[in-house]
Amino acid sequence: MPFPSHDAYWAGVADFLDTHLTPDDDILAPKEFEYRFVHCFRYTISHTVPASGFQWIILHKGMLEKVAIAFLLDAAKHLHPAYANPVFVVLSSHTNLPPIPEKDNNDLIDFNQKLRSLVQSNRSKIIPPSQPTPVLSLHTPQTRGVTPSPTGTTEELTSPQPNPIALYPPPPNSSIKVSVITVCRNAAVTIEKTIQQIAAQTYPNIEYIVVDGASDDETLAVCDRYSSTITTLVSETDEGIYQAMNKGIGLATGNWLYFANADDYLFDPYVIQDFVAYIHNYPDADVIYGDHEARFPDGNASIYPSIAPEQMLEAIICFQPGCLLQPACLFHSKAFEQVGGFSEAYGIASDYKWFLEALQVEALTFHHAPRTVVSYAHGGRSGNIRPLFEEIFDIQSQNPLCQESSWLQRRSQALQQDFIHKYERMEELNRQLSVLNQQLNNTQQLVEIRDRHLTQRKQRFHSIPRQP
Repeated sequence: MPFPSHDAYWAGVADFLDTHLTPDDDILAPKEFEYRFVHCFRYTISHTVPASGFQWIILHKGMLEKVAIAFLLDAAKHLHPAYANPVFVVLSSHTNLPPIPEKDNNDLIDFNQKLRSLVQSNRSKIIPPSQPTPVLSLHTPQTRGVTPSPTGTTEELTSPQPNPIALYPPPPNSSIKVSVITVCRNAAVTIEKTIQQIAAQTYPNIEYIVVDGASDDETLAVCDRYSSTITTLVSETDEGIYQAMNKGIGLATGNWLYFANADDYLFDPYVIQDFVAYIHNYPDADVIYGDHEARFPDGNASIYPSIAPEQMLEAIICFQPGCLLQPACLFHSKAFEQVGGFSEAYGIASDYKWFLEALQVEALTFHHAPRTVVSYAHGGRSGNIRPLFEEIFDIQSQNPLCQESSWLQRRSQALQQDFIHKYERMEELNRQLSVLNQQLNNTQQLVEIRDRHLTQRKQRFHSIPRQP
């Protein structure tokens, strides 16, 4: 098979391929020879082989349906930043690889979890982030470039994203109704794309509720253009975003609820369909959450995976990455019957309070659906760090579990480690700044020397006697 071997690194890769792959195997090379190769058609994960500074995921030939492609793509995105060394995903028909027995086509969770377990076992090799990390989100983003358009939206630079593919087969005729709730005020600039993403969903049984806080811009005019998509539109004054969300909960008639904020976009047309398919596979779920994409003010966007449900309570108390993000969650209506609505005593962190309390309710079951659910604008109200954490600390001070000595100690240790990490990062940035300043000083000195040299040459030139 053709493979670049222009330097020692690639020569080592080629040697490894000669050892572990047969002539009939194949590798799909991304553009510009990125340091990872993904062959994603219809194969089950079979074996992993570490070799010579590389991390290989060997896929044995199998017969999974094409829906497995999306699982492999999603898992590969999560795997890439989890290793300091390159990650290669290849297809092998080598006879000494132990194949995994074929599974039912609907049972794809196990397929993704095997890949995800590789991430969990290699946390020590995580690459530092290149973007500021959203509060309570994972520090291993997969960044892609976008650029503002003249209309104020963002468009991708470079290569387009692949066409989205549903992660699960379409669910059978389902009586499950999903109530999607958007709360907004003066959101004329952003809400149209939010509505369009709801209208594009492939799952048919969706009730769409928009709760507007008496907007005085063109928000209602935008909503009127999508009257065929919006089931219920309410526009009246309220006391804040959480009162509006509670109002939406009261209006909802679906047995599952999803909150789509006015500047958040469902990641692809199959999000709700995949949620419903997941519900059919795991009917015990009460809150289902996925991963999210954060869009930064500089035009970049990053994917942040979430952690497993059994790790979530500690993560949310100790401010660890990978925590729940409300726009990436689907809620069963009984979850609000058990916990209640969102507290209206806080302006930013009431969803944090709700999750903290819900995770302590034994009757509620949280599930992680391994797919990207939403693209949200990082840097809004919850991006205002000081008031956000003032509310979070106040919430924790009133929560009995958070005040237990064991949890106080764990939270203190987590905050200390975070402080040390940030201090070390600041020291490194200061060192880099010092180097840059020295380089700038050297450049300035060189410019001054050259300027004096030119001035002297000009003076000598003008001092030469001219011939009459």
